[in-house]
Formats: sequence, C-alpha cells, structure tokens
Amino acid sequence: MESLLTTEPAKSQMVADHIAAEIRSGKLTPGARMYGMRELASQFRVSFTAVNHAYNILEDKKMIVRKARSGTFVNPALKTNATKMLALITTVQEKSFENYFEPLFAEAAGSNVIPIVGTIDQKGNWKETIEKIAAREPDAFLIDVEARQFKLDELLKACAPFSCCFVNRWEWHGIKPERAVLNDYPSAYKKALTYLKELGHDRVLVIGNYNPPRPFMQEYFKEASAAVDMEFGKELIYITIGDIEITPKLLNKIFTKNVPTAVFGLSDFLVHQFLQYALIASIDTSNLDKIGLFNQSYSHIPGHEFATVRFDLPKIWKKAFNYCNEDKDSFVEYIEPEILIR
Repeated sequence: MESLLTTEPAKSQMVADHIAAEIRSGKLTPGARMYGMRELASQFRVSFTAVNHAYNILEDKKMIVRKARSGTFVNPALKTNATKMLALITTVQEKSFENYFEPLFAEAAGSNVIPIVGTIDQKGNWKETIEKIAAREPDAFLIDVEARQFKLDELLKACAPFSCCFVNRWEWHGIKPERAVLNDYPSAYKKALTYLKELGHDRVLVIGNYNPPRPFMQEYFKEASAAVDMEFGKELIYITIGDIEITPKLLNKIFTKNVPTAVFGLSDFLVHQFLQYALIASIDTSNLDKIGLFNQSYSHIPGHEFATVRFDLPKIWKKAFNYCNEDKDSFVEYIEPEILIR
C-alpha cells in the first residue's frame, strides 16, 4: 500500500498547510503575490499538479485569490493573526477635512491593518451601518464623530462588544475619554492666536460655525484666550459664517467701528467664505492677516494665500493603530499641530 504521505492529495495538503501557516503568521500579508508554482514544486519536490491542487484548497478557504493575467495573491480582505481589522466610524466628509482618508489608508498599508470605513449621519440609519460592520468582527472601532449628533452611551452600545478608540476629536463636554488619540485642538487655537498677537494684532475676528459655540469649544476658547491674554467681547470678536450669510451688513458694521486687523477662521474654508462675503460687502481685506485650520486648498490659492494650522493625521492613525495592536485598555494621547506660514 502507498504511504498516505506520498499520495498526490497528501502532498497538495502539505503544501497548502505550509502556505496557510505563513499567511496566518503574517509572513505572507494580505494582497501579497503568491510564490510561483515552479518555485513551490522545487521547494517541496512535488509536481505542478500538486501545487495547483494546493492552491485550489487555499482558494476554497478564501485565503488566496487568482486573477486572470495577473497572478495569484493572498486575499486582500483576509484577516490573519498578524493583521488587525479596524473599522473607522466617522461623520467627516472629504469637503470638510481634505486629506483625511488618504493618510488612513497609507498608514494601514504599512501597519498590517485592514481598514473598514463607515460614514454615518444622525439622520441616516447609523446603527444599521455599525451593525453591518460589526458582523465582520473588527478588532476595534475607531470613532470620529460630532458629539452634537450622537449620545455617547448609544454609540458605545452600538459598537459593543468591540473596543473603541476615539480619533481626531472628542466633543462630549464634561466626560473624559478612556481610549483616544486626538488632535490637540486647544493647542491649535493657542498657536493661531499667538501667531496673530506676535504680529501685533490686538483685535481679531474669530469665525466659527455655531452660535453660541458648543460647550467643548467654549472651553477651547477659554484656554486659548487666557494663554494670549485676549478676551472675547474685547480683543476677540466671535461671529459665525451663518450670521454673516443671514445678515450681510453685519460685516460692514464690524469693520466700521473698532475695526479688526486680523481674522482667525476655525477652518480654512471659513476664512475663504469670509473673504467672499467681504468682497461682496466691498471690504478691503488685503491688509488683514489671516489664519485658518486644517491646511486645506483654500489657504494656498495663488494670490490669496494665508497661514494655517496643520494637524498631523498620519501620526494620529499610526498611534491609533499601534495602541490597538497592543490591545491597551487605557490610553489618551494628544497630537501637537503645527503652523504653516504661506
């Protein structure tokens, strides 16, 4: 009787088991090109037929994929012991935060992370979106949403039993995060106002989105204004872009009495919008120093450049991936931004 170890099926299974072990260990990562059949046949001293059967076994298990005229690859969607599947739940839209997703995918590619992105909205069926992602059993959820849209307990319940790491922002006033890698927004506000004060400005127009500012944002303002010894209602004038849109003459009123000499927008887009409304109101902004946030394309339009604060998103994603890979129970880290002078 022929030994079971020397039969063609046994040889195929031996090759398949060896490759499967390399995939599970992370030696062969998702998306990697598989070994050539000639190479495997020589290594294991088996026929091409045995190697082909081994690949059939792995393909049936969805561990590899064969692409016509391209080759054979480790399944890009495969989760292994060395690979983490992390799901980002966010309300961020590309138009509101340029270059937000690109660093995520770039860092994931170099960190053995398979990213899943779910863009949610309070008005949509966001719980269903999270439920569908949870069915894929991610290792953790990365969460970046506006607190005004979601109750924290409902959000955490929807993501349970998976651990959550908050990224970019934390807006639940009066509650501290347990696991988070966040952009240091208070530091960004301080840097922007310090930049303008060092240029000699003592009256700055601050443009936001909400009136009154959200409670967490009021804390940012309080911390930043104290750091530069400038007070809201005196040296700092707060308005929203919506105020200007609803009452176009508001800008004329502001620039008639106690004229501000600089503008700080809570995003580059808000500075850009302000400039459009100022143009309509025939207000000369050429001598105004301006600074925004997020380093968007609006801050480097030729002939209309202005300073901006850049957040280090690659570092945010890298730190979040590292903490999740280490399965740490508790961590909170704030990432320092930097000012770019145009």
